[in-house]
Amino acid sequence: MTIGIRAVDKEPLSAVDYLFGMTTVDGQRVGPRPLSIANAAQALLSSTSFMSLRSRIANLEEGLTEVEAIAASRMDRQIEVAVAATTNITLSGEQTLDTTVTTSASTVLVPAQIDESQNGVYVTGAGPWTRHPDADSVAELVGLAVYVAGGTKWGQTTWMCTADAASTTYPFIVLGAGARPSKMLGGTKNLFNYLAVVEGSEVYPTGEIFDEADSAISEMIYVGAHATLTIRGLQSGSTAGPWGRWLAADKTTVVDTVNLLAAMTAPLVILRPASARWFQFSPRQRNPNAPSYGIQLEYGTFATAAENYTERVVAIDGIPTPIPVSPAVAIAGDSIAQTATVDMYGSYTPGPRNNWPNYAMAELGIEDWYNYATAGASFREYDGQDDMQKISNQISRLYADGRQANIFILAAGTNDYATGLPDLGNYATAMSKTTRETLDRSKTLEAARWAMWTINIHWPNARRLCMLPIQRADIEPTLMQPLADGLSAIARRYGFEVADGAAEAGIVKDFEVWDPDGTIGPGRDLSDGLHPYGPGHVKISGMVVPYIRRWVALT
Repeated sequence: MTIGIRAVDKEPLSAVDYLFGMTTVDGQRVGPRPLSIANAAQALLSSTSFMSLRSRIANLEEGLTEVEAIAASRMDRQIEVAVAATTNITLSGEQTLDTTVTTSASTVLVPAQIDESQNGVYVTGAGPWTRHPDADSVAELVGLAVYVAGGTKWGQTTWMCTADAASTTYPFIVLGAGARPSKMLGGTKNLFNYLAVVEGSEVYPTGEIFDEADSAISEMIYVGAHATLTIRGLQSGSTAGPWGRWLAADKTTVVDTVNLLAAMTAPLVILRPASARWFQFSPRQRNPNAPSYGIQLEYGTFATAAENYTERVVAIDGIPTPIPVSPAVAIAGDSIAQTATVDMYGSYTPGPRNNWPNYAMAELGIEDWYNYATAGASFREYDGQDDMQKISNQISRLYADGRQANIFILAAGTNDYATGLPDLGNYATAMSKTTRETLDRSKTLEAARWAMWTINIHWPNARRLCMLPIQRADIEPTLMQPLADGLSAIARRYGFEVADGAAEAGIVKDFEVWDPDGTIGPGRDLSDGLHPYGPGHVKISGMVVPYIRRWVALT
C-alpha cells in the first residue's frame, strides 16, 4: 500500500505539494507529511509568538494521532494457507498435497513450479485454480509472507516471495518453522521513516528519552546484525547532540549511545555494538527551526544516492529477510575478465577489452557494475608488477573509490601458475596467520587469503563468487589442480561460492592452440591459447550467470 501522494509533475500538482507539505531538499523530493503536522509547522512559522506551548503540543498530538491511523490502515502483507505443494503440480482439480486433501476453496502455496511465473497462492476448485485475491498481482506478491498451517512435511513453516517489482517470475524461500509468524517492518534502502517521527521528545546522552519541545525522535529502527550504518542529512541548527541510542533485542535495554553532530554536515559512519539490534535517534535536537527531514540512514560505510523510505518486511519470527535492492557488482581479476582501464589514482575508463562480464551483465540486466580486473594480474606479488596487477591493489582501489557492491566476483589465478608452482605456498600455513599484516603476499595462497579476508571486511553483506582459472592450451589441467584446490578451500572458508572454470566453463585444452604471437589462428574458444574471444566469452558468461541470477532477487 502506498501512503500519501508522490508528485512527479511539479507544475500541475504544485497546489497538492503545498497542501501536503511536499518540498525539495538537495534536489530530492521530500514528503508528504501528515496534514496536521504540515499545517502546524506553517502556523508556527507565521505566529509562534502568539501561540501558547499547550496549543503547540495539541497540534502535534493531533498529527501523531493521524500518523497512527495511517500505520493502522497499512495492508497486512501476510497470508495463511492450508498446505504447500513443493513439487511441480497441475493447477486444477482437487488433489492430495503433503498428505492433505484439498477441498473446494482450499488455499494452497505453490512455490515450486517449473515455470516460476506460475508460483503463488491459489484457491483450489474442481476446475482451474485461481490466484488468491490478496496475492494476484506483482505488487501483492513482492515481499509476501505465507504461513503454511497444515501438511506432514511443510506444516507450520513460513515462506517469503523474493520477487521484485519488475519480476515476471515469483521465487519463494522457506524462512523457518514455527507458529504464525510475527513481522517486523523497515526500510528497503533508506531506513529512516520521516512519517514515524515523534515531535516533542529527544534521545538524551544517557540513552533515556525526555520531553523537549524543540526536539524529535525517530521510531525504533531494526538493524539486525549489520555491522555499520551511514547517516547523513540531519537538520542543521541543533544545539544539543543530536544523539542516537542502540537498543538490545528487547527494545528496552540501552546498549550504547552515539553523538550524531557530524551528520548535520557530512555522512557519518556509525558502528553497531555487538549486542544491539535496534537504533533510535533524534533527527533534530533543541532546534527552534521548523522540522525538515531530508535524512538518509542506510547499511554499510558509504553514502549512496538519496532515496525516500520504502517499507518492506525486514524480519519474520526474528529471521532477517533478504534486502531487495538493485544488484551492484564489483569485479577484480586478470585479463580474462578485464573490461576497463584503471589506475591507483581513481581513474576508471571502460574499455579496451570486451570480455565475459559484458555478456553476463547484459544478460542479467545489471547496469551498476565496476570491473577493476587488469591484464597480467595475480594474487602473488613480485618485483616489477604494475600497481593494478596486484589483486590486493584492485580490492583496495575499489574500496577507496567507494564502489558499493552486493555481489563481488573474484576472477584470478591464471597468472599465478608457474612450472611446479614454486610460489603457491600451502593452505595450512596461509590459515595459520592471525592477522592480514603477517600474510606473505609473495605466496599465492597467502595473498589469496588476504584478498578474500579483505573483501569480507569491506563488503560484509555482499554475495561472493570466486572464479577459478579456465583451461589453457599450454598447460595440462591436472598441473594446475593444486592451485585450484587451494583457492577453492580458502574461498569456501570465506563464504565464497566457487565456479570451477576448468570444469564448468566448457573450454577444453584439446581444442585450443598455443599461439602467443598470433600467427597460427584461434582455437575453438581461445584466440591465442589463453585469452577467450567471442565463443569463449559466451561460455564463461554462461557459467557465471546462473550463480548471479539466483542472487539478484535476494540482494
